[in-house]
Amino acid sequence: MRISLKPLLISICFLCIKSSLAEELSIEDFDKLVQTQQIVFVLFYTKECPKCPEVQNVWVQLKLQILLEKMPKLVIREVNCGSNYELCHREDIKQIPTIRLYYSLGSTSRKIVTYPPTAFYDLESLQNFFIEKIIEQKPNAKMEEKKVKDSNDLEQESDNLVDLKSKNGLYELTDDDSSLFLSKGLHFVNFYAPWCSHCQNLAPKWEMLASLEKNRKFKISQIDCSTNIYTCKVQFKIKEYPTLLWIYNGKVITRYKGQHEFDSIKNFAYSQLADFELNKMLRKYSDTETEIDDMELDLQKKLSNVQQLNQDSFKLAIGSGNIFIHFTVPWSRHCQKMRSEWDRLSLQALPSNIQIGKVDCSVQEKLCLQEKIDSYPTLYFYLNGRKLSEYDGKRDVDSFLRYLHEQTITTSTNVKQDL
Repeated sequence: MRISLKPLLISICFLCIKSSLAEELSIEDFDKLVQTQQIVFVLFYTKECPKCPEVQNVWVQLKLQILLEKMPKLVIREVNCGSNYELCHREDIKQIPTIRLYYSLGSTSRKIVTYPPTAFYDLESLQNFFIEKIIEQKPNAKMEEKKVKDSNDLEQESDNLVDLKSKNGLYELTDDDSSLFLSKGLHFVNFYAPWCSHCQNLAPKWEMLASLEKNRKFKISQIDCSTNIYTCKVQFKIKEYPTLLWIYNGKVITRYKGQHEFDSIKNFAYSQLADFELNKMLRKYSDTETEIDDMELDLQKKLSNVQQLNQDSFKLAIGSGNIFIHFTVPWSRHCQKMRSEWDRLSLQALPSNIQIGKVDCSVQEKLCLQEKIDSYPTLYFYLNGRKLSEYDGKRDVDSFLRYLHEQTITTSTNVKQDL
């Protein structure tokens, strides 16, 4: 019988962090932290404060989370104003507890922001506060002054790019250069952490892929998420490692979800490149984009009952009935392959007045981000306003129909049992 040690280790970490609250931060320690660390989150408290124990418990949870995620640029500390009156007076602390964020992202000046005293002192609110403040800061603006003409750019344009040197075809990105570097062209990016064993196993395969793709039509890069918080946590919302994203002009097109084997990753990259170039060619040899859109719209009206959804119609659709939605992008070969099946499904006699919908994520970016869509096609069934788990069956009409019947029958049975 195998026993997991993870809960025990977490409990030990929790106790160690909780006991660390007793350690007092001196003026010298405080000044050194603020001067040398990029982001410092500080709780000012006293032992006599009636509200402080509750806040300190949440503070311990926040510390544990940062410890488990190994984010060295973010430091969380406490100052006891009862024994460090001089420091608290100097920092103009007028209310206990007070929480402050001292940070500098790509700037020589340090910013100080105080957590609103009227806000809730819960874990989610504190997380949202420091992430929101980090978002407001842009990575080093001076990097935008560095320009280079890349003759291998897919569009062959004189785009502004960061002058980065690759190592055998592999680019190592940071918070200072990633936004500008990824803003033009096609990129395949590995978001990793040095301590992650899966990342360590992937590393030689990723380097091999980069060496094959040197000077080709897409760039292979990687970024260390343990030291580049802005890019990983704020910009791309990375939650696990490794995460492999296919990016075009700074926007995530899809996420690789397959095995971390060289051939699988290489085939995925070539498939994505083929999808992109096919879509580009179709656009190039059409008279106008409007002509294509009009032809597609006329054809859809004749052969499909699929609802085209935007932010407003999406809310109305999921709130007023049952709807099966396909989240798609025009350049995905898998989406193109499934389109005829989806149109056929919309013409079937469906149970429980189910509607069939579609969201174009290349247009409705905010909506797709809200629904946490990171690959295409993605299919979700919204039953009575409730989002069910992602559909992962075969992509044909018969399979879709079986799935919808199963979901409606299960729900109907549960309702009867409740009655």
